[in-house]
Amino acid sequence: MIIDYHIPGSPRAFRSGVRSRVPALLALLALCVGPSAAQAQIRPLDPIAWRDFRLPLGAASVGAAIYSAQPASLAGVEGRMVELGSLRGVVRVGRVLFEASGSAWRMLDERISLNDPVSGVRDAVEGRRADVGDYRFSTMVLLTEPRSAWGAAFRFGARLPTTDETAGLERDETDVFFTVATQWQSSHVRLFAEGGLGIFGVVSTVPDQTDPFLYMAGIQMPRSTITAGLELVGHYDTRHAGPPRGNEHLSELRLRVRSEGATWGELVALRGLASFSPDYGLELRIGRTF
Repeated sequence: MIIDYHIPGSPRAFRSGVRSRVPALLALLALCVGPSAAQAQIRPLDPIAWRDFRLPLGAASVGAAIYSAQPASLAGVEGRMVELGSLRGVVRVGRVLFEASGSAWRMLDERISLNDPVSGVRDAVEGRRADVGDYRFSTMVLLTEPRSAWGAAFRFGARLPTTDETAGLERDETDVFFTVATQWQSSHVRLFAEGGLGIFGVVSTVPDQTDPFLYMAGIQMPRSTITAGLELVGHYDTRHAGPPRGNEHLSELRLRVRSEGATWGELVALRGLASFSPDYGLELRIGRTF
């Protein structure tokens, strides 16, 4: 049984009402962006970075992030989470991108107890839980001309949320995913949308998997020196009884700002819209194109 926890007067209470309307919010955003629309997992998948299909060879980046009121379902707690060493590398071969990414270290500073931990999860050390992961490997294939205003692509890949389930931050289960994506771009704006299915492993043996709907949509304003954009990302399990514990619905609204150039910086501010997403988050990344 999945139970949502809310603290009166907090942003969590606000999200309890929004959670049930996530599909409607997604549909509304899809209508707004026009014809192109259509990681408890602590982080949802990021959308395809369409700019990468125009890379000379590839890109690499490193980052850090902090999230407030981040739930950890398996441990039954909520707190402030810090990620350090968030790595990403991508290589382009023609119209195909090969991507590997992950987090070198995560630490959750417990603030609130939500529920009893699942069996096998160890106690926190001085109120803190640390772990590595997740690790993601994906292949993205562009189906249209790289310079075309309209674009279509598909992506498939796998993710290992963590290598140590006893820390209680993620599941030691392999996830696979497949998405299809489209975009439209002019000199001043890019509209994009992406959707697909995941096959996520669960901690319990019955059922042994859950199959959420994955969604991403947004708008970007590219400029010569800086690009700013707004994104809606997340995943949603349509089963009536709710997803298994550790696989709850996630949804985030993100504001992304990135400088342009061979060496670039990126800042992402996010607001959680689902009960098991963080209240707020801030991500900083520095990268190099080659």
